[in-house]
Amino acid sequence: MNLKQRAIENFRKAVTRTEIQSYESAVLGWRKSETEAILSVPGRPRHLYVTRLDGTVTIALNEANVPLNAFLPVKVRLENGSLVIKGPDASATNALTHLPPSPHGVPPHPHAFLSLSDVLPTDLVDGQIFQWDATAGKMVNVDAPDPDVAAAINAAAEKATLHDDDRLGGTDSEAAGVLAWWKWSTIRTAIANYFATMLVTAIVRAVSAAGVRIEDDGGNLGVLVLDGGRVVIGATSAPSTHAFTVAGPGVTPEGSSVLTTQTAVLGVHGDGHAYFMGRDVTNDIEFLVGTSTVGAAFLGAMTDHDLLFRAGNGAGAGNVTYGTLARGGNWGFNSTQFGSGMKVLALGNASVVPTTNPVGGGVLYVQGGALKYRGSSGTVTNLANA
Repeated sequence: MNLKQRAIENFRKAVTRTEIQSYESAVLGWRKSETEAILSVPGRPRHLYVTRLDGTVTIALNEANVPLNAFLPVKVRLENGSLVIKGPDASATNALTHLPPSPHGVPPHPHAFLSLSDVLPTDLVDGQIFQWDATAGKMVNVDAPDPDVAAAINAAAEKATLHDDDRLGGTDSEAAGVLAWWKWSTIRTAIANYFATMLVTAIVRAVSAAGVRIEDDGGNLGVLVLDGGRVVIGATSAPSTHAFTVAGPGVTPEGSSVLTTQTAVLGVHGDGHAYFMGRDVTNDIEFLVGTSTVGAAFLGAMTDHDLLFRAGNGAGAGNVTYGTLARGGNWGFNSTQFGSGMKVLALGNASVVPTTNPVGGGVLYVQGGALKYRGSSGTVTNLANA
């Protein structure tokens, strides 16, 4: 390099040094309170509040269009009597201790994504992750075995269980003072175990004596599941012989006078009446079985339909109608031929006439259309001709 070139280079360096020395370090924003930072200046476009190193707050033109991040370090310079923002100032990161401290005694973080946090300034590079040092009480950088943060966390230590007082990256009775991560397998298992335990405790084993109660917001009981799988609707107890019990409002179920050892019983309990109802919604056919208000057991077709009586399982002579209580009051035994009568009794021909003597009574039957009676002595009397 000749003398002329050297002079030009020295001049360039001097100009650069002079320009660098003309910059002043500051941070964006005016910390109005511990929770509020103001950037924009009302009525002055492209102007921002900045805080200088001596703590004074002033206004500067955002000539460099720096990002609007509170407390971002910037380079400012006085030009023509006005302060101008020339660009970000990474070198000023460590000179922020002049800012008002947080309630925890540490300065605010200069990074944009942690601009209002109370952690010490720190930078990340490839292969590092943020972790909390429980002993030092601050955020630290930890060298990760792989630049991929997900892979680094996957390779880190794992908590075996989740405790009620656990905090991510915190300490607990399992590993005091040691940072550990919860992996999805652990979290999933813990959630599954929690719900499984809750279901077993609340639904299957809630209270051994009273079972599980389901009530409305007025305290009215809907369903009560008792020990041994017994279910009660509308009451708080049920006979031990009942597998399923339904009770009317205010009714205490009672045990059967005859079914004292049965456990497969559906019990319907009421006060003055208790019914079991069935309805065919397609054909509008309805029946009731129960105790009526007139003080009797009740079986009836409640719509305009016949009430049929059947027996058998379909083999031989079974699975056919042997008795009919027809609409209008006609009764038929093995016959529905009422001769256009109303409220009459019809008897069909016997398929096999009696050949032995009945004990303690007699047999009334029809043979060939004739009404006959066979007594206990074997005498057959013709009561009416065909």
